[in-house]
Amino acid sequence: MVHYIETFRINPDDAEAHYKLAEILSRQGKNEEAILHLTEAVRITPNYGEAHLALGRIYLSMGKKELALAEYHILKKINSNLANTLYQNISKPSH
Repeated sequence: MVHYIETFRINPDDAEAHYKLAEILSRQGKNEEAILHLTEAVRITPNYGEAHLALGRIYLSMGKKELALAEYHILKKINSNLANTLYQNISKPSH
């Protein structure tokens, strides 16, 4: 994680570093912080499909299905395979 923080100091517009840090934060259960970094990643690189997929999955895990669907609609225009992956997650019955 320190590596990514150093990367931001040198290059705050490194979309991949934001994405990788978000992955770490998400695994730690820090979803709100992960969302901030993923949002920054897609601001820097709007067609960053993996970041949109990660956002959709985190939104789903937080019960925010509408936001996950918004990411799905963005993904449909960027990468149909990733869009289908997210749609499969969205269409699973919630417990």
